[in-house]
Amino acid sequence: MRFILTICLLFCTITFSFSQSRVGQWREHFSYNSAIKIIDAGSDIYVLTNGGIFSYNESYSEVAKLGKINGLSGVDVSAIDYDKERKLLFVGHKSGIVDIVNDGRVSVVKDLYSDNSFTEKSINSAFCKDGLLYLSTSFGVAVFDIQKREFRDIYRLYTGASPMNITDCDIVGDNIFAASDNTLLVADLNNSNLNDYKSWKSVNLGVNLTNLKITSYNNKLYVCGLSGATNYLYTYDSGTVNQILTDVDNINEIAAINNGIAVVFDKKVKRVVNSIPSDMYLNDTLNMRNVMYKSDYLYVADAKHSLLKISGTDVNSIKPEGPSLNNLNKTFVHNYKLYFTATTKSNPDYPVADRGMFAEFDSERGGWINRFSNQFEAYTAIGGTDKTKKVLYMGTETKGVVKYVDGAYDRHFTPDNSALQNDKSTGSKCRIDDIEVDENANAWIITSLSANPLTYIDNEGNSQTYDIKSYFSAEKAVKVLLSENTGYLWIIFENSYKAFVIDVNKTPLDLSDDRYRLVSFYDNNGSLMTNWIRDIEEDQDGKLWIGTKKGAVILNNQKSAFDGQLVINIPLVSLSKGAFRLLHDVDVNEIIVDGANRKWVSTHDYGVYLISESGNEYIAHFLKSNSPLPSNDVFDISLHPQTGELFMITDKGTVSYKGDAITGKGSFDNLFVYPNPVRPEYSGVITINGLVEKSLVKVTDSAGKLVFESESLGGRLVWDGKNSNGDYVSSGVYLIFCSANQGQDSKVIKLLVVR
Repeated sequence: MRFILTICLLFCTITFSFSQSRVGQWREHFSYNSAIKIIDAGSDIYVLTNGGIFSYNESYSEVAKLGKINGLSGVDVSAIDYDKERKLLFVGHKSGIVDIVNDGRVSVVKDLYSDNSFTEKSINSAFCKDGLLYLSTSFGVAVFDIQKREFRDIYRLYTGASPMNITDCDIVGDNIFAASDNTLLVADLNNSNLNDYKSWKSVNLGVNLTNLKITSYNNKLYVCGLSGATNYLYTYDSGTVNQILTDVDNINEIAAINNGIAVVFDKKVKRVVNSIPSDMYLNDTLNMRNVMYKSDYLYVADAKHSLLKISGTDVNSIKPEGPSLNNLNKTFVHNYKLYFTATTKSNPDYPVADRGMFAEFDSERGGWINRFSNQFEAYTAIGGTDKTKKVLYMGTETKGVVKYVDGAYDRHFTPDNSALQNDKSTGSKCRIDDIEVDENANAWIITSLSANPLTYIDNEGNSQTYDIKSYFSAEKAVKVLLSENTGYLWIIFENSYKAFVIDVNKTPLDLSDDRYRLVSFYDNNGSLMTNWIRDIEEDQDGKLWIGTKKGAVILNNQKSAFDGQLVINIPLVSLSKGAFRLLHDVDVNEIIVDGANRKWVSTHDYGVYLISESGNEYIAHFLKSNSPLPSNDVFDISLHPQTGELFMITDKGTVSYKGDAITGKGSFDNLFVYPNPVRPEYSGVITINGLVEKSLVKVTDSAGKLVFESESLGGRLVWDGKNSNGDYVSSGVYLIFCSANQGQDSKVIKLLVVR
């Protein structure tokens, strides 16, 4: 009973971390649910998951993430092992890079990564023995001398003319074994010519096996694999092959454990002692991948529940906080929290077809709530408004829109009870592509596959669809923007340079006074813009920022939408080599406006840009090469207006960055500075929050001498703690004078600095 309760809690997990992130700080938001391998590292246990690595300290029950933010070379980790003698963790990557972690410090070995003689360089597995690190790779076996920090040998193995993808290797006596998916090779370690693949011989097991796995124990090699529909386990000892067991269930791993060999299946673990198998652990709710026995506990790496610590019937899940899945697709800020959607579709660890997930994250307190739904299938869109914080709409892949009020389910809108329409091709499914919500919690919904793709549903449940498809019969509507400045609805299409604009004249349920227009955009020379439009966003001045497949342009005057030709502005950015068009040839995915009216731009393969208010300056450019971004393909972003934290979803996971601008306040009532006091060990920036937009901020010492002056970015100002000479200010009490609206509003707060 206790185990069932633990597993149920995993599907609605709430974890709290009460530390605030600082301006300029990055955070990773990966899923650690799907564990692959566990490694004994003395007082710690390291766990490799699909989302990265984390450690668990048995003595203090502490969990810590190990990722790109704290030094690893990337998120493509594919192998780990630990050298107990030297207390070193080795982390292998799919790129061929090897990270060596020593007491929190990371050294990087790039020899394989930099070797252009290899086409594929992935490190599939690793193990340490006698001062050497053996790496099974996509081209053979690489041997690394741990003490000298250099590669001693590289054994290139071939099948015909093609490199052999070695998935595992091991040593028994004087023999080294290397396994691919369907071939087991052996060679004499004393042979000085192992670089010649002809020195390696195939091992005849008497049966052709695939999905080979090997491990050594008690001077024997254990080999498992699949033949037909049956899984086999053999021992190989000096040329003698003995069959130990057969099973119709897949063997996921074999490992030395507790005076024998553990054979790991999805739902069971068998122990083999002296060639005799017996049942060790059974549980039909698990999906086990690897096991380890330590300190009288059975530790299990599970594909859905991360690290499990098992004693008898007690099963406890151990993992860092995070979403349940890594393949998130949408993010949205609502009521001071972040919402993410994902789908379990095609995820082998969640076999229920089209089972949807959405997660809620408190960015300041750090708590995650993960929820799955069989009823509503995959979630595809989110909509809400900070002005009506109670209402949230979530679109589904096939079943319309779900409305939540105060975090609880309220209503489910479908074609049966609203003006929403089913897809034309099926006649029975209602796919939601985008949702835009106004300040009164009324929703505008795009259903791209229906006959009329735009539907309005107000907060009372009244609805109306629009007969607009005839205006753009060749285009597929995919996204809608509601302009706060004009009230116009802007619709963009899939793979099109055109847009559609609607003026409902503030009466969305009355169609008689509406205006519609399919529009194209032209530059100052009268040339037609033919770049596909990816996104449209409105800034604080009412300008329309248009992200395209080849850059970004600006429509300065939305009100010209119904008056004639729409002329766009193309900003120029001054760089060292001259002036260039803004984001020239960059494929834009999404544009977000921050509290200082600057623009965050996510791109396909070019990372994330922060652009100045006018678009003529690049303030920052984040790539996976210069930041913790796991990938340069950033397809969805959202900005928390109260904290300035930008959340970025990539094809390899989600990260966030705490920016230096937030939405300005109407008064100084909630003005504060942090940290306060500034202690000697603190090395970050000092942040003043709760400012009125574009406040003038002056910092003086107790004698009234000015040490710093600047204007806020929205409601935030960041100070590096230095005076005008570039020196850190000394210990003392400092006064922070804040004024706005030509000095009519002002407030003074104190800051204590201790050096």
